[in-house]
Amino acid sequence: MSHLSRVGLSLLFIFSLSLNTQQTHNHGVPEKLGKVSFPTSCLPAVQQQFNRGVALLHSFAYTPAKNAFQDVAELDPQCAMAHWGIAMTYASAGQYSTR
Repeated sequence: MSHLSRVGLSLLFIFSLSLNTQQTHNHGVPEKLGKVSFPTSCLPAVQQQFNRGVALLHSFAYTPAKNAFQDVAELDPQCAMAHWGIAMTYASAGQYSTR
C-alpha cells in the first residue's frame, strides 16, 4: 500500500470518527424564558403555545420545544409553522442524520 493510500485511509477514518462524536446541543427548560411574538396563520388558540415553542427553541431547549410544537400540530393539524418548528428542533440539535 502506498504512502498516499495510507494517509487517505487515515484521514477517512478520522473524519468518520468525528462525525460520530458530534455532540448535540440541548438544554433543559430555563428558569426564565423571554417573550416572543411570532404571528402565524395558525388557530388563535395555539398562538401562545407556538410562541413558547419558539422561545424554547431560542433557549436551546430543543426537546421541550419539539414537544411544544408537536402539541400545536395536534391541536391545529393545518398549522404548517408547527411542523417547521419541529424540523428546527432537529436541525438545531444536530439530530438529523443521513444514515
